[in-house]
Amino acid sequence: MIKIPQHDYDKVFTKFCLRTLTRYDEIIRAQQEIRKECNDVAAKDIYNPNVTKTMKVDEFKQIQTSSITQTSYYLKETWLNKLKEIIKTNFGQAEAKGLSAFNL
Repeated sequence: MIKIPQHDYDKVFTKFCLRTLTRYDEIIRAQQEIRKECNDVAAKDIYNPNVTKTMKVDEFKQIQTSSITQTSYYLKETWLNKLKEIIKTNFGQAEAKGLSAFNL
């Protein structure tokens, strides 16, 4: 009788999947497009830095609040939908090629 060492199947399988998936063009393309979208968001200003005149504190707060609200809306709606579309498109192409692991 031989003793089989403890094996964390979930961890090993997850590592295997991640390493295997990065060999497909569709997955690499999705990662590149997602990285581009993330870089675009990182370059955005949360606050409005274009204050060119003196103003009252309330007016300044209103401008900054508006800028924050617009950025928040962009992240929750536009950016999130772009990421979903990137994933659906690229993983859908992978699934069409017969990679059944991508059930969207």
